[in-house]
Amino acid sequence: MEVKRRTARNLVAKLSSVSEQIRTKALCELRLISKHDPESRPLIADAGAVSYLSETLYGSSPTIQENAASTLLNLSITSRASLMSTRGFFDALSHALSNSPSPSVESGQFGGSRCGSRFGGVDRQGCEDGDRGRRHDSAGADCGV
Repeated sequence: MEVKRRTARNLVAKLSSVSEQIRTKALCELRLISKHDPESRPLIADAGAVSYLSETLYGSSPTIQENAASTLLNLSITSRASLMSTRGFFDALSHALSNSPSPSVESGQFGGSRCGSRFGGVDRQGCEDGDRGRRHDSAGADCGV
């Protein structure tokens, strides 16, 4: 578990790099890890990823926005409180849903809308009673996006 914690911290630290290439690679790795390893989701959130991912939703790159939205959706499966308590998360989510730079962000918008539905809609007060369902793959296993 300590290796997963260090990996999460390392990747989250790379999200603040001045190099867009390093940030993008770290974001892609976080998306894959959060999709395939449910145990890593809270570790990624605890490492501070949510604020970086939220900021990324304001970016102009559809690929980066999609990866950030999908990673946030994956984290919302097990780390709902972390997302809800991050300052600016709901504003960033609302921005991404209403201002996508291109139609190719559809899956990112899906991720954002599903993430919003987990919180009972994009409610800045943090109301509960959102969709608590999980996405499942064709074999019925719990998975992220």
